[in-house]
Amino acid sequence: MSDELEALNRIVVKPPPIVQVGDAPGLEKPLPTPEEARIASEALSPDHESDAVVSIIGLWASGMMLKDVLEDTFSSAPDEDEDEDGKKKKRPEPKVEP
Repeated sequence: MSDELEALNRIVVKPPPIVQVGDAPGLEKPLPTPEEARIASEALSPDHESDAVVSIIGLWASGMMLKDVLEDTFSSAPDEDEDEDGKKKKRPEPKVEP
């Protein structure tokens, strides 16, 4: 029985596993082939076609906003032309003197 209690009291500390960070000296990867270098260059280079797409979307969005701004600017406010009942107010005719 005492042997069982001693086994429970022992704390076993395991060392952490060894993790190798990076390549070991002498095991470096070979330089990329010209074909691999070209593919990586094309994949990471900026795409001029996407710049055109972004410009077109920006132009479209600004046109949509301009339409709303013009409608808000040149339309009369609802409280200017309507009564509390929702009826149109009659504007007085301007008097023209001869």
